Amino acid sequence: MTMPTPDPQTSSYAVSPGAAPGVVCLALCGAWTQTSAMPSARALLDATARPGVTTLAFTTQELGVWDSMLPLLVTELTALGAARHLTIDLAGLPSGVQTLVALATPTAPAAKPAPATPDSLVQQLGRETATLAGWCAEMVCFFGATTVALARWLRGSACVRANDVILQIRECGANALPIVSLVSVLVGVIFAFVGILQLRQFGVEIYVADLVAVIMIRVMGAVMVGIVLAGRTGSAFAAQLGTMQVNEEIDSLRVLGIPPMEFLVVPRVVAWAVMMPLLCLYADFLGVCGGMVVGVNALHLNIIEYLQRTQAAVSVADVLVGLVHSAVFGVLIAMAGCLCGMRCRRSAEAVGQAATSAVVMSIVSIIAATSLITAVCNVLGI
Repeated sequence: MTMPTPDPQTSSYAVSPGAAPGVVCLALCGAWTQTSAMPSARALLDATARPGVTTLAFTTQELGVWDSMLPLLVTELTALGAARHLTIDLAGLPSGVQTLVALATPTAPAAKPAPATPDSLVQQLGRETATLAGWCAEMVCFFGATTVALARWLRGSACVRANDVILQIRECGANALPIVSLVSVLVGVIFAFVGILQLRQFGVEIYVADLVAVIMIRVMGAVMVGIVLAGRTGSAFAAQLGTMQVNEEIDSLRVLGIPPMEFLVVPRVVAWAVMMPLLCLYADFLGVCGGMVVGVNALHLNIIEYLQRTQAAVSVADVLVGLVHSAVFGVLIAMAGCLCGMRCRRSAEAVGQAATSAVVMSIVSIIAATSLITAVCNVLGI
């Protein structure tokens, strides 16, 4: 703050009764600077001492120039007045003096809060149950909103661009082929080695072809692709939408009259529902090839014999069950990524939490859906 230039005038004051009972008024006159002869704070208090006085007020109509010495003097007056049970009213002082006095006056430290008692096991269980119930309710609402948006897209009335769908198909499909290829071949190799170790005890190593083909085509091909892509693309969906939420881009879409469910969620769900079955078939083929490499080299089987055993072991129902698994996984992964991204809070940390939650939710959903579909197929005898 720029102070007025010091003036060679001396400081003076006058004491008069205040407007209210118990108030004494101290009028500051002249210059109150470092170069002027200023009275001490104790001298001012002694000069204003009156029987029954509880408040000291100020008037500054005749105050001239002042510098930091005046706020320092008022601060000392406040401290000495508190010892004498005298209230110092700063309302009549210039605003600059009041600000400096407030900055110089130490504040009492806040009382430490009492240590919180830990919640009991029942309270923690109830809180986690309520959180889980809220999540489930939110997932059901999101699933309903997505279903409505997909229905509008099928009728041709949704705000969905074909370029967005194609872009997501490329992201979920072609760009994911390298990691899907590696994982599928390695999973087929692992199943073949484990199968050989177990079947060798009974002398039926030839059935390793049946084992690898059925387990890959029926369940594990779709499961492994789903888990891998949940970490690759599902988390990317959550991070993309979470960043849009932080940057208020989703709010901008709503302001422009563009439904975010249709513009952002539908292309991703459609792309996953289309590409997951195709990626599953691709993974099944590579998994069988990986098992065949192990069978041919470790058991010295003929390639034609291995393929014949694979063809005899796999039925159309197994292929259809695998495709159903993959389609369901694709929809679940896309919805989990979009849900976590759409509910992301507006901070950088929340974006990382949304991506982590999307991966966890996707994997849990895949395992739960696998158990449910397997149980249904067992009941139906498929």
